[in-house]
Order: sequence, then structure tokens, then C-alpha cells
Amino acid sequence: RWREEWGEQLVGRVDPAVFVLDIADGRVTRVAGLAEHGVAAAGPVWAPKAPNEIDSDALVCPVWRSNIDNFDNTSRRLGLVFCFNRPSAAYLAHVPLPIHGQTGSSTSAAPRFAPVWLTRSTRSATWPRFSPDGNTLVWFSHDRAVESGAHFATVALCAMPWRGHESKAVVDDAAGENRPVVPVVEVPAKPGGFPGLYVSSPPPDDPWLPDSCTMVLQTTWGAGEAIVEVDVETGEVRRLTPPARDGGGSWTLCDARDGVVAAVRSDPGSIPTVRIAWDAGEGDWHEHTDDDGADLAKGLDARWRVVVSGVNSTSPLFSPALDACANLTHQVTEVRAGEVESVVVRSRSAVASGEKLPTIVLPHGGPHANCPAAYVTSVAYLASLGYAVCYCNYRGSTGYGDVALQSLVGGAAGRADVDDCVAVAERAVKDGVADPERLCAVGGSHGGFLAAHLVGQRPDLFRCAVLRNPVTDIAAMVPLTDIPDWCFVETLGREAYSDLPSPEALVAMRAASPVRYVNEVAKHDRAVLMLLGGVDLRVPPSNGLRYAAALMEAGGRCEVRMFPEDSHGLLNPRTEFESFVTVAGFLRRNV
Repeated sequence: RWREEWGEQLVGRVDPAVFVLDIADGRVTRVAGLAEHGVAAAGPVWAPKAPNEIDSDALVCPVWRSNIDNFDNTSRRLGLVFCFNRPSAAYLAHVPLPIHGQTGSSTSAAPRFAPVWLTRSTRSATWPRFSPDGNTLVWFSHDRAVESGAHFATVALCAMPWRGHESKAVVDDAAGENRPVVPVVEVPAKPGGFPGLYVSSPPPDDPWLPDSCTMVLQTTWGAGEAIVEVDVETGEVRRLTPPARDGGGSWTLCDARDGVVAAVRSDPGSIPTVRIAWDAGEGDWHEHTDDDGADLAKGLDARWRVVVSGVNSTSPLFSPALDACANLTHQVTEVRAGEVESVVVRSRSAVASGEKLPTIVLPHGGPHANCPAAYVTSVAYLASLGYAVCYCNYRGSTGYGDVALQSLVGGAAGRADVDDCVAVAERAVKDGVADPERLCAVGGSHGGFLAAHLVGQRPDLFRCAVLRNPVTDIAAMVPLTDIPDWCFVETLGREAYSDLPSPEALVAMRAASPVRYVNEVAKHDRAVLMLLGGVDLRVPPSNGLRYAAALMEAGGRCEVRMFPEDSHGLLNPRTEFESFVTVAGFLRRNV
């Protein structure tokens, strides 16, 4: 019989569950009771063991809840990957451990009590972490995404006291003391100020400093990823890395252990380097000086030492690649105060000569994501070929506060985000970066949606477009995608969702889609390149093929490359290589 799966990248996953492996005897035990509360679980952590225990017999398990109450009129399993708007909760569950001292016995102790719902104050709980002293449990709540339906939104950090798990009453009492540590930030308090937390991947297993009240986290902050420390008692957030707009680049938190923090720093013209900093105590970070003149990046409250820089390689292509990167520079440009920024990447020689370059306008996907000022191989490749590349962080992007992010939800997609990308292009022309006669729009997923809109709405400005698994016809996407909720949220709002859309809803979706502009693309003879994944469940390839057919029917030009084994990201190495070559050839012919 047919069994519904969990969508993109989760093909074959039907009923994920939590299991415990006893490494002494190889026995595997399923954690019971969670099926009453949810149908999929991820990221469990062991609760601190009691003083009289050899091992802990309790897990804190985040669970995707079976009742998708923010889309309560659907019976479908909606896709999970990159979808933080799915209701979730964390439960304490006891694990039946083997009874010691019974040789050859396979009996286990019975659970003390049924699983207990811990995170009652929110409709979302992911990535639980216990403090080193075992007195505090924290988790990340995507409640704002659940509330609005946006697939990602500003995150809240929450906490509760931990007093053990000896009885249900003890756990229930502690769960009643849930509190927000870092709430959602609607608007930064000042220009460039803290915009709230945007944590989209699990933090390190142990993100704590030795004082048991300070966490080190990675979050999107403007046009870059930043590393911050958070005081769990007061909620104070301190930035440990310099801002992207000041040349600080973008940072990825790798690990934290015993007060030492490891991170990777990069920018569009600098390959990733591994760096460390450590806490000197009393809230101060060690300020390291290096007699050998190592590259040190000074943050607001930390000083980072490079420990791994570059890559050892004997390839004859390695040195020219590094030389090409060394010739690249970037600048973060504010296009709309507090809401829209562009990261402009081009060669140092073009900056010195004042040459106006053929320019690629590159909006990110999502739409609730971000283009950080980080090293990206494809961007460095295009910039090294002589193009300027303008990342677009439009309204709806992460890192600018929740008001700016939510402003795109409910009907602004295809208008506000398009206007912002046009403003980025026009700013590049005004600043002397871009040749106004040689502009191209490039993007994937929602970025492809925007690139198709740009070449359709503004064929006077853009000469061509490259679309990677793009959304081109939202109405046609609804019955086929693993995230039909996205089609409603970004065009009509969460409340409009239905498994059987009304004719009026489908008309509104078509009106917001770039396919409506194919006649303009054809009329101005603007070329389009389409790169599609054959097993994409998020934006099925039929969506791009419909656009290509409609454009060619209107007399336009559209090249299509289909990668039959790829899903939405087009991430197979062979596909990446072929995409680079294909895009470079297309741009050379059309820009």
C-alpha cells in the first residue's frame, strides 16, 4: 500500500523514531510513547543522570507534532527539510535500560512514567541543550514561523530549570517555569543593532562556556553570519565577530569546548580559514598577539587567531585559483535603510580602473534566507571571469528583524522582493559598478522566481536570466510540491490554505507568478537558461518545463538542462561542474 513520506531529501522516510543502542550487548531499543505526540523525531539528548545513577535513563526528544495545527485543514504530510514552520515539541522520555546483575537476561526496567511534554509555552522546540552543571535546559523556538506560516522566521531562545527526572511531579513543576531568554526582535533597536536570533542549523553539542550560564551561538546578522555569546540568565547578547558591512566577512561556528571556540571565517574573496578564540574569565575574551604576524581578526569582544589557512595542494590549477580569489574584493551596500542590503563582488582591477562590468544580480532563495558576505565557489568563479556579482538581501530576508522578514508574507512576493532587486541593480549602475547594457538575473528556487520576474517585468533592464529549479507558476506547483503551504503563505497568507484550492486562489497565485510575463520576455528577445533537477520534490521540474514551453510558444528563447538524478539543490559534484561551464557559456553569449 502507498505510505506517505516526508518530501524533499526524505524519500523513503515514513515513520522516523528514536532508538537507543546498548554498545555493551548490541541491543537496540525503540523509545516508546512518542507516537502519541508526534510522527517524527530528531536530535534527542540525554538528560543529566541522577547522583545514584551510572547512566542516565532519560532522553529529551524533539518531536514533529502530528497535529499540524497552523494548517489544520490538511491531512497531508508536509515537507520537513528547511521548513521550520512545522509545530514541534520536546518531551522527556524514559528509556528501558537493561537490569544489571541478571546474566544472560534480556529484561529491562520499565519506564518510570509516560513521556512528559516539556515545552508547553511554545508551539516549536528544536535542538535542546543542557548546561554543563545540569541545572538548565534550553531550546530554540520557531514559534514565529509556526504563527505566520513563513518557512523560517526570527527565533526565540527559551529555557527552563532542571531539577532531575525522578518523578513526573518534579518534571511537571519545572516545565511550568518555561521562560524566554532571547525573545523575537521585531525591529533592531538601532541601525546595525541586534536583529534577533536566526539559527537554522543545530548548534554544537556543547555550546556552553564553563560558567554554565553563557552560550556561544551562530546567527545571521545583516549581510553575514556572526558569532555571539548569550547570557542565559539575563538574555544579554554580545557580538564576538566584526560586522560584515565593516569587512568582517561571514563566520561559521564549528565547536566550543572548555571555553575555547573554533570558527571558520571567509568573505567573497577569501577562502575559509579556521580561527580560535578563548574566554579569559570574568566575561573577557583572550586577546592573542602573534609574534609571527598571523592574520588576526579583531571583533567587538574577541580576538581570533588563524590556526588553519589555505589548502595544501599540488594541483597545477591551485595557484591560479588562489590568485583569482586574491584579485576579488567586496562591499556591503545599504540599498534600503535597515531592510535591504547588497553584497557587491568584483575584481580589484575593475575597482582601480573604474571599469563598468557586466553584472549578475543574484537574489537568494527561501525567500526567508540570506546572502551572507561569505566565500561561495560559484560566485568567485563568475567574478573571476570578469563579472560583478550583486547579492540581494531583499525585504523578507533573515538578519534584519522580524517586521522586515514578515513584510513579504501574505501577498508581497513578486512585488516587494522584485522591487528591491531592481533597486539593487539600479544602485550598482548608479555607483559605476554595472554596465547598464549588460545586466543578467541569476537565481535558484525563490531566487529563480525572482530572476524570472526581473527579466519579465524589467526586460528593459535585464538582458537574460539563469533559473535553477525556479518557481515559475505557483498555481501549477500546488498539487505537486511537498510544500503546498508555501504557495499560499507567500501569496495569500496562511489562513487561505486548502488541499483543494479555490479557483480564486489559483487565479491569485498565477497573477503572482513570473509565467504571466513570458510574452514580454519573448517580445524583447531575452534569453533564458533553465537548470532543473529531475527528482526535485520541492519545485518539481514540470514547473520549469511549463515556463520553457510557454516562452517558446510566445516566440522566445529558452535553453533547458535536465539533471535526472538531482533534487532541489542541484548539489551532485558532476552537476555543479556542468552548471558552471553551461552558465559561463550562456553568459558569454548573452551578456
